Amino acid sequence: MSEASVEHPFILTTSQGQFALKDILFTHENRPLISLPLFAAEDITLDLSQQQLQISRIYSEKLTLDGHVSAAGLDLAPLFIPNFISTETKEAADTQKTETNTTTSTAAPKLAALDEPSVETASTWSAIIDKLELKEFDIKLTENLASDNTQWQISPLNLTTGKIYSDLRSPVQYQLDLAINSAGQFNASGELDLKQQSIESKISLEDFSLPQLQAYLAPYLNIQLEQGRLDVHGVVKASSVDDLVFSGDAAINELFVKDTIQNKALLKWQSMTLSQLNLNQSKHLLSIDAIDFVKPYSRLIIAEDKTTNIGGLVIEQANDEANQEKLVKSEQDKLQIVIGKLGFTQGSTFFADNSLTPNFAASIEQLEGQVSQLSSTSTSPAKVDIKGKIDKYAPVTLNGEINPLVEMPYLDLALKFANVELTSVNPYSGTYAGYYIDKGQLSLDLNYQLEENKLQGSNHMVVDQLTLGERSDSSLATSLPVTLAIALLQDRHGVIDLGLDVSGDLDSPEFSFGGIILTAFTNVITKAVTAPFSLLSGIFGDSDALDSIAFGSGLAEISDSEADKLETLTKALTERPKLTLSVEGAIDPISDSQELKMRMLTEKLAQFGKIAPDVMPRKLSASQFPTQGPLSDALISLYENEIGSKADEIKAQIMAKNEQEETLLDDEELNIQWHIALYNLVLNHQEVDELMLGDLATERALAVKAHLVDINKLEPSRIFLLDSRIDTNQGAQEAILTLGAE
Repeated sequence: MSEASVEHPFILTTSQGQFALKDILFTHENRPLISLPLFAAEDITLDLSQQQLQISRIYSEKLTLDGHVSAAGLDLAPLFIPNFISTETKEAADTQKTETNTTTSTAAPKLAALDEPSVETASTWSAIIDKLELKEFDIKLTENLASDNTQWQISPLNLTTGKIYSDLRSPVQYQLDLAINSAGQFNASGELDLKQQSIESKISLEDFSLPQLQAYLAPYLNIQLEQGRLDVHGVVKASSVDDLVFSGDAAINELFVKDTIQNKALLKWQSMTLSQLNLNQSKHLLSIDAIDFVKPYSRLIIAEDKTTNIGGLVIEQANDEANQEKLVKSEQDKLQIVIGKLGFTQGSTFFADNSLTPNFAASIEQLEGQVSQLSSTSTSPAKVDIKGKIDKYAPVTLNGEINPLVEMPYLDLALKFANVELTSVNPYSGTYAGYYIDKGQLSLDLNYQLEENKLQGSNHMVVDQLTLGERSDSSLATSLPVTLAIALLQDRHGVIDLGLDVSGDLDSPEFSFGGIILTAFTNVITKAVTAPFSLLSGIFGDSDALDSIAFGSGLAEISDSEADKLETLTKALTERPKLTLSVEGAIDPISDSQELKMRMLTEKLAQFGKIAPDVMPRKLSASQFPTQGPLSDALISLYENEIGSKADEIKAQIMAKNEQEETLLDDEELNIQWHIALYNLVLNHQEVDELMLGDLATERALAVKAHLVDINKLEPSRIFLLDSRIDTNQGAQEAILTLGAE
C-alpha cells in the first residue's frame, strides 16, 4: 500500500467552493459581545497535492463588537483564549498528551512514523486571498486606559484589500474608511508590508470634533474644548513607532476653548492652517512651511484675587518615578522645530483686570503680520513684523528679531503705541495713582534687547494733554504726589516727555519685566517730587529754601527778607500755571505762648491803668517795669484782682527772705524786686490755650496769601489755606508751603 501511494499520490482538487457563517452571536454573562451576521469565503480553490489554497474573496458585513480597553488590554481577548493555553491547563494537557502518545505508540507503532514527516512531506502550504472586504463594521469601545470610561464608536468601518499571500511575499494594498463617533471621518489607502513590518499610506482625517478629546486633557489642563474641527491630509511612512515620517497639511477650524477656572473664553480662531508639515520621528525634527491664523482671539483675565486665567491652566502632576522617567525621555526626545512663517490675519486679544474697581478692560484688534524663520536649530533670529490697533483707533506695531526656541533666547524688538487714550486705563490710574483721568493720550516707543539672559531697554514715553479727574479712595494708591509730578514735568504745551532706561537679569529670581519698568518710571517721578521747592529755586535763581516763611515770636507779619522769598515763588508759580500752593500756619508752643502772654498782660495793664494803647511802652519786661506811676498802680491792682491776695504780702515775703539771708535792701531795690515778682506772677497766671495758638497759625497763613495776592498779584484761586486751628502744627513759628497741582 505504501508503495502504491508513492507511485499514485492522492490527488484532491476543488473549485468554486463556498463557505459562510451566518448570524453568529457571542455573549458572556448575558452581555452581547460580538455579533456577526455574515462571514463568507467565495470561489475557494484547493489543490491538495500542490498544497495550495486560493480564495477569491473573503467578505464580512455588519459585525458589531462591544468591548472595554484598560491597562490589562481588551476585555474580550481572554474570553476567546482556550482554557488549555493557561499555565495549569497547559501543563495538564502536556501530561495528558505524553500519556496518550505512549499508549498510541504501543497500540499502533506505525502511526508514529506518520507523525514525523519526511523532508519531502514537510513542504509548506501556501494560501492566497485575492480580496478581503469588510463592510459596515460597528465597533464600540469603552476606553479606561488613559481616561475614565470614554466611549468610542468606530462605525461604519469599511476595509478592502488586494492580494494577501500567506508567505507575505509582497505588500498588501488596502483602502480603509471609518467614521469616529459620527464626528470625524478617517480614510487611508496604501500598502502594508507585513514581512518588513512597514506601512506607506495616504491618510485624511476630516471634520474630527476636538471636544471628543476633552477627557484626555482634563487631568492635565484646566480648559474646556467647546468647539473645534481637525483636518489632516498627508502621507505616512513608518516601520516602527520610532521610525515614522509624515508629510502633509493640517488645519484646526472653528476652535473655541474656555478656561474652567473663570469659565470664560480663553482662545479661539476661525482657522489655523499648517502648510507643508513634515515630521521625522527618527530625526526628532518637525518642520512647517507656514502656520496661518485667521481671526485668532485670546483673552487674559486677572481675577479679583489677582490670579490669572493663564497661570492656573496647567494642573500639577504627582512627582512620582513614572512621571520623572517621562520627563527624562521627553527631554531626550525633544523635537527640533523649524517654522518658515507664523502669520496672523484679523487677529485680536482682550485683557481684563477684575482686581481693580472699577474693572479694567482693553483690546488689541486688527492684528496683522508675521514672524518668519523660527527655528530651534539655527542661531539666526526670526523676523517679526506685526501691527494692530488698541481699542480700534490707537496704532501699535511690533518689529524686530527674536529666537525664543534656542536654549538661550534672544530678542531685539521695538514696540510702538501711538495716541492711546488714557481714559481707558482709569481703573489702573484710580487704583495705583490715586486719580482718575479725564483726558490724555499716551505714545510709547519701547526698545528691548535680550542676549545671554541680560535685558537692556530704553523707553520713550510722551503724554499729551494729561488731565486728572476725581481722586480715588484706593488703599493701593502711590504715596508719591502724582499731581505735583505732572505739574512739574508737563511743559507749557501740555506735554510730558520722558526717557526711561531699564536693565535686568533673567537669571535673577527677583526679575520681573513689569517690575523693572515700574522701578524706572518711579525713579523719574521721585526725582521730580522729592524736593520740588529746590527744583524751583534752582530754576528761578534763589538759593533760599522756598518751602517756608518765618515769623517773629507771637507775630503774623511778613519781614523784608521773607517778602523776597515770596517774590521768587510768585515767578515760579507764574511759569508753571498748573502748580498750586497750599499754606499752613505753624507755631512754636514755647516762644509763641510766652509772647502771647506778654501781649495779654500788656493789654490788661493798659485797661487797669486806663492808658491808651498807643501810649503804652513798646516793650515791657519784668526788669524794666516802672516802679511808680500808672503802670505800677495798674500792676498792683491787676495782681490783687487776678491772684486774689494783697500785693503787700509779696513785699513782706521779699523782706523776710532778705532778713533771713542777712541781705540789706534799700527802699528802691526792694521796690524793684517787688515789681519784678508781681510782673512774673501775673505773667505766669495768663493762660494761652490751643485756640489762641491756632488763631496765630491761621493769621500767619493769611498773611502769606495776602502778600502773594495783594502785593505780588498772584491769582487767589491758586492759593489754598489749610486749616491751622485743628491739630495745629507745632514745628516752628512759620508758615509751611506745599506745592500741588490743579
